Amino acid sequence: MQSTLLPSAVAETLSFNQQQIWSETDSFAVERYAQFMRHFAPDAIHVLDVGCNTGRGGQLLKQQRSHLRLCGIDLLEDRIRRVPPGIYERLIADSATALPFDDNTFDTIVAGELVEHIPASELPGMLREFHRVLTPGGRVLLTTPNPHSYLVNIRRHDVFADPSHVNIMAVPVLLDHLCQSGFSSNRVTGSGKVTRHLGERFPLFNVYGSYLTISQKN
Repeated sequence: MQSTLLPSAVAETLSFNQQQIWSETDSFAVERYAQFMRHFAPDAIHVLDVGCNTGRGGQLLKQQRSHLRLCGIDLLEDRIRRVPPGIYERLIADSATALPFDDNTFDTIVAGELVEHIPASELPGMLREFHRVLTPGGRVLLTTPNPHSYLVNIRRHDVFADPSHVNIMAVPVLLDHLCQSGFSSNRVTGSGKVTRHLGERFPLFNVYGSYLTISQKN
């Protein structure tokens, strides 16, 4: 593991993220990684798990595809320390805005419910880093809350109330960031618990509490 000085904008949200423990109890967290895996390229091997937390998602990936070579990175060192052995080949406690990997290292990057925790000023740099470390044709898979979901609109669920959510983005905004960072073939599907009943391509998109973007490096 390694740790470096955090960018100031990320450091400001560190305490909020330390207090946020729902990812440890979120019943959909592991299913989210199963959804990611459905969108892996058939020849995917080298996978970077950004915001790997305590490794529950990585464990599923490794159980389902034992040949995968996983690396994990998370801002919170205490969660990295709780990752069981034998899942990741390398674990890093650091920000994802300056990845300690060579260019063209990974064919797949996954980041579940992460981008909403990245300050707007830091997001373009993080996406450029994703682009840099991906191989040509590699895929980045991101999920993030849908600010236009019906539950948000009727105030049954408020993604804006979580103080660690500093960057809630509608679909066009995130897609624009991805395009500006050099990604193409950007696709969007639904994500979250509703997919258990309606799948990820229900025509009324606002039924989804989160959405998944699938993007490719040119």
